[in-house]
Parts: sequence; structure tokens; C-alpha cells
Amino acid sequence: MTDPFLLPYLPVIEKRNQYISQRERLITDNGRTSLYDIADYHLFFGLHHLSDGKGWIFREWAPNATAVYIIGMMTDWKVDERFKLFKRDHESESVLPEKAHESEKPLSEKDHESGKLLSESGIWERTFFEDTFRHGDLYRLKIFWNNMEGNSTEGDRIPSCATRVVQDPDTLIFNAQVWNPEFEYKWNNSNFNKSSSPNKSSNLNSSLFSSDSQSQEPLLIYEAHAGMAQEEGRVGSFREFEQHILPRIKDAGYNAIQLMAVQEHPYYGSFGYHVSNFFALSSRFGTPHDFKSLVDAAHGFGIKVIMDIVHSHAVSNEVEGLSRFDGTLTLFFHDGDRGFHRLWGSRCFDYSKQMVVRFLLSNCRYWLEEYNVDGFRFDGITSMLYKDHGIERSFTGYADYFIEDGAEGSALDTFSHSMNHHNPVIDLNSGVDLDALCYLYLANTLIHKMVPSAITIAEDVSGYPGLAAPQMCVEASAEENTDHKEEMCGIGFDYRFAMGIPDFWIKLLKEYKDEQWPLGQLWYELNARRDDEKTISYAECHDQALVGDQTIMMRLMGDEIYSAMSPEYQTVRTFRGVALHKMVRLITLATAGDGYLNFMGNEFGHPEWIDFPGAHNRWSYHFARRQWSLRDNDKLYFHMLAQFDQDMINLAKRYPFLGRSHQFVNMEKGFANMKKGGLLHIHEENKIIAFKRNAVSTKVDDQTIKINTQKTATRNLVFIFNFNPLRSFQDYMIDAPAGKYREVMNSDEIRYGGKGRLVAGQVHFTLHTAGRCHDKSDVCGDNHTCEELSGENAINRLSLYLPARSALVLLEEI
Repeated sequence: MTDPFLLPYLPVIEKRNQYISQRERLITDNGRTSLYDIADYHLFFGLHHLSDGKGWIFREWAPNATAVYIIGMMTDWKVDERFKLFKRDHESESVLPEKAHESEKPLSEKDHESGKLLSESGIWERTFFEDTFRHGDLYRLKIFWNNMEGNSTEGDRIPSCATRVVQDPDTLIFNAQVWNPEFEYKWNNSNFNKSSSPNKSSNLNSSLFSSDSQSQEPLLIYEAHAGMAQEEGRVGSFREFEQHILPRIKDAGYNAIQLMAVQEHPYYGSFGYHVSNFFALSSRFGTPHDFKSLVDAAHGFGIKVIMDIVHSHAVSNEVEGLSRFDGTLTLFFHDGDRGFHRLWGSRCFDYSKQMVVRFLLSNCRYWLEEYNVDGFRFDGITSMLYKDHGIERSFTGYADYFIEDGAEGSALDTFSHSMNHHNPVIDLNSGVDLDALCYLYLANTLIHKMVPSAITIAEDVSGYPGLAAPQMCVEASAEENTDHKEEMCGIGFDYRFAMGIPDFWIKLLKEYKDEQWPLGQLWYELNARRDDEKTISYAECHDQALVGDQTIMMRLMGDEIYSAMSPEYQTVRTFRGVALHKMVRLITLATAGDGYLNFMGNEFGHPEWIDFPGAHNRWSYHFARRQWSLRDNDKLYFHMLAQFDQDMINLAKRYPFLGRSHQFVNMEKGFANMKKGGLLHIHEENKIIAFKRNAVSTKVDDQTIKINTQKTATRNLVFIFNFNPLRSFQDYMIDAPAGKYREVMNSDEIRYGGKGRLVAGQVHFTLHTAGRCHDKSDVCGDNHTCEELSGENAINRLSLYLPARSALVLLEEI
């Protein structure tokens, strides 16, 4: 990390890096075992064929259990001694009886040693003949344990790494299901976006690993939920999403989908964030073959599939989930209050436990290998990072992340001593969970080493520094003009969400009149990012579409979104809503650091919120769907907004301007520093803002611009926004690099729902101003006095007509 504001906290950062490094060595046995091999929980535990293919073996981890049985269709859902598991002594070989039961086969040496988990206590296992389990069979576990009073207690449980879990439509009971189809899915696009095959044998433990996984094309993400993607009021399927929604996403220009609710979750209305079975696909949307087909089809369209993965917490359900799995609350989770998220009502993982880390790393490996996903958006990282889960905390400065507890050195002494123990738990500073930080580091290392092109995105509302900085350490000068240098390493996510941007849009719409929008503050919020952390910007995501909140379009339109979205019945509010919806999205994309995200339907101003079926709405699906017919009706503004979004996205692809050319903006140093972000003009009274971005492209002919990696040219794109609700300006002067500019996009076009006040494709030349202003009343902004325009301060400017509530994009001609 190169942020100079982090330099005062170097000692704390070094200690955290040291902790991560030593914890990694402990987990990998000083590098003798790779992270890839450690990530084998799902291969060791659960139901698997024996290595000779002539039988089954089932294993489970339940240290506190006194007995474990498989119950299911094969036992008529009763306890059957033929399906009792045997406990393996962690200090010896298996305690299977010398003469195997008639329904079990002895373990081969290979089956014995797989997983390298023999040192763990509490492993239960048994082998079975091939015909014991059949494809589609339902089963679960019956686990017995002694309670605090020493009395035997029992509970039904789903195996901890079940890869297929289904719900009975009548009883609503969840069970594991044997998934052993006659034919495996045959991939058509298995090598999509894979810069190299998974490296299974190489050492994955290097703390200097840094991923360069991103291509030249900007990351343009379409956030989606398969269940609510159809227009009918019901749960949609993966197959329907593949057939009906993927083509829409392709046509809209997005090159990645971020799929929500993929992992199994008991409550549909949780949006998929209360996961019960981490290795199981949510069966309400279809089968494993269905999801593989969706991923395959997306790759055929050139679309990456990023999966929402939830490793920050787990559902508190005990039968379906992991809570109290073996009779204890602490097998996977923290003890006491820290093990419960009081706002989410869920369980919080204890990342200091080796088996928890193994479980979660295995989960990353499983989804990459089994389903060929292209990466993960890690949900709820703020809850992981802080021992209080970040609840009711305000993060206003770096001190909030790095203030140490206790005397310097005392924690390190404890740390050094504890590294000789199985589960080191260290408190180095201000409530940060270093074990969670270490897990995120290891997860990024594993993912990027397995698939270098994989994408990882951090969803962290706290803004913890370095999450999306490379793991490769960089040298940072502690003081300018000195030789003292230190290392500052990142956690290794490819991107982080710029979560403050949608919050600020809501603040503007709720608290400010249009004519009072503070453009300087808006510019800061849109551009406030660290240089060494890639960010994804968005105006709104699914969070803003939930009941209790409102999408931007609903805030702008109110009830008129139902009655005034046709040009025939347009109102003043309609013009405002349609115009600002386009401008908000365009300026968010144009100022984005390295990627952009949109939630399904928001691109065309989808009316209504998202409300999943529940007792509160009589189990209605009316608000858990997407009304594509509105988008397809070319007589409605919804269609026009979708057309604008499509052209806006294609503009970002045709003239790539996202990336490192946009720098962090520090408002405290004034307008001159703000220009580092490409700012050309800002006028608070006139409500006009203009800025430039660098676009890498090659001119092929007068009409076509294409990216050519062999021969490229950098040109300026100039974005001009007139947020004034009333005034249009003629001959408005905007600073710009000297040259010829052609209009490539204009939000006021009639086909976008505008008024058509500009001629499409107009060409503009900059005017060289060497002397004084012609008239002190000229509308030239408040950034230059007349005296500044003379002599060596001569500037070049564009003279433009700027209609009220409109945006204009100009491309420098070469």
C-alpha cells in the first residue's frame, strides 16, 4: 500500500503482517503442505465413492458427539445399527472392528490417508457397499451427545459438507440428497477466461503473491437473483435464467453477472445471505447440472460468473445448518455473544480454528472446481473484520482501524508464545479480528493461485485499508526525503465496492433540493479512493431496492412511476425523474475507478421494491419479480432508459476509460488537487461539472473505434453535466485540452426520453484564449478571473450549448 496517510500506523500494519505470515506457516506446516491440499474438507468429509469405485465411505466431524447414525430412505428414517458411524481415534488408526459389518467394506490405505486429517479428533466414518446409496436418495444424520447435566441428547443434522440438499414441498423439511447421476455434465466452455489451469502442486503459501488477473476490458457487472428474475410471481429457475435473462444481459452490454443466493439457504427472503449448507447449490432454483449449464452458457456469451459467497456468518438453524452441530455452539463458531450477530440473528465463524479455515478454504476451491465460477464477491466482510462485527460503529479515520490495545510489544509476546499452540487467539489492536483478516488473505492466495484470472470483490462498509491492495509488499518511505522504508502489504482482493457512493446519492435525493446539490462534495464522494485499491462504483444495488428503502427511480418519481411513464402522459416530475436517472448513472460510471455494477432491472428504472414472500404479505411473489414487459414496451420511458443504459455501457467498452488514470481526490487541498481526478470545471451556482477521462483506442475509420492491443492511442473523453433544474446555457465555456471533439453521447436525445435539444454527432473545436475575457459577465465559471486568462495563463476552452438536466460526452478526434 502506498497511501502516505498510513505511514503513522506502520508498526501496527507490520504486526498484522507478521501475524498473518506466522499463522499461514502454522496452517501449512511451515510450507510443507500447500493451501490447495489443505482445502480438502469437502473431499474428505461427506459421502464419497471409495477409491476403487466399489463402495461408499461417509465421514463427519463431530468431536462432542457420543454416537452418529445415517438415517434416511435406506433406513426408513429410523436409527439402524448398520448405519452407525465409527469414531476414529486421532492418535491411532481407525477403530473399525476387525471383521467388517456385512454392509461395510474395509478402508484401503489410500482412503485412510486422504485429506491428511488424521490428527483431528472427532472424526466419524463408515464404509458401505455400492448398492447402499442410489442417486436421489434422501438422508441426514442423527447425532447423540451428552448435555451439561450429562444426559444423552440427540438432534437431526444435515452433513456439514453436503453437496446436494433439497426441501420437501409438503413438510418443508430439508434433507441431504445423494447426487450420483448416470452422466456427468459435459462442459462446452470450460477454458473460458482461464489464463492457466489450476496449479495443484505448486506452493500456494507465498506472502508475496500478487494477481494480475484483469483484462483490458472494464468489469461491468450485472447483479442478479435467479429466483426473482422472471416476470411471473413465482420462483424462477437456473434454466429460465439461462434461456431468458442471459441474452438480455448480453444485449445490455454487461460482461459479468454477480449471482446472489447460490448457496443453499432455508429462508428464501434472506436474499441468500443466511446460508445453511455451504457446499450445496440452492435446490429451489434447480439441479447442479442446471447451474453448470447456466455458467457454461454465460461463458459462451463472454460473460464472467461471479458468485456471492457468504463466509461472514451462517444461519442459526440447527437442523439445516451448522449451529450446535455436535451439541456444542462452538464447533464452527465463536463462544458467547461474539458467536451471534445480534442484528442478523445468525452465527459468526471462529476463524482462529484450523478446521474452520479448512472448511472455508475448501468451500472456495469447491465452487471454482465444481462449477467453473470466475470468482467471488465476499459478503459482509465488515462483520468478519471486527470483534463487535462493526455494529453501530462509525469509521471516520485511519485511527479507527489501527489504534492498539495495551502496551506495545505485550501482544507480540503473547503472539509468539501462542504460535506453539493449536488455536492462537491474539488481541493486537482495536477490536480487529486478525484471524478473519488472515483467512481473507489465505482465501485470496488460494483462489488466485488456482485460477489466476479469478475475480475477488470485497464488500466492506468500514473501508478497511488494504483489502483490495496486492499481496505483494511494496516499500513505503516513512518520511519524505529519508532512507527509512517499511513494507505495507494488502489482503489481495481484486476490487472493493465503493459503498459510500449509493449512500451519498440517497442523501442528495432525500436532503437537498435540486438547485442546492453540492457538486464539490459530490465530486469528492465519486472519486474518494486509494490509488492502490481497485474499486467498483455503483449508484444503487439490491440493498437500495429492498422494502424499507427505495430505488433512485422510485425516489424521483413517487406514485407517478405507475401513471406518468409514457410520453403521452408526461409530467414535470417525469422529465425530472427520467433526466436525473440517466445523469446519476452516467456520472457514476464515468467517475468509476475500475468497474461498475448495476442491479437487475434498475437500469430501466424498475418500479416497485423487492419484497420476498412471507407472512407479512400473505406469501405473495408480486414484488419478488422483474417486469421485463415494461422494459420491452417502446412506448414507455422504461424502454428509453434501458436504451440509454445499453449505450452508456457500450461507451465504456468502446472507449475504455476506467482504470488507473483516475486518481484519488483530496478536497482539503482545494481545486488544484481535485484536477488530479480529471476535473475541468465546476460551478456550484450554475450546477455544472465537467471532467475528462483517458480512453485507450485505435481509430479504424470515421465510424468505428476498436481496441487494438498492438497499436493503441490515448484520447480524451470529456463529460459535461448540467444539473441545473431550470437553466440551459448557450456558449458555455469549459476548459479542455486543445483539439477537435465529436459528440458521442447525449442524454437529451429523444430516443433516451429527452427533449432533443442538441444535434447528434456535433463537432466542437477548442478556442484558444490568450487575452482577457470579452465580458466580465461571460459564463466562464468561478475558477478563473479575467486576469488569470492573460499571458502564460492562456487556456483552451470549449464553447457549448448545455440544456438543463442533461449530460454530454465528447470524444477527442485524432
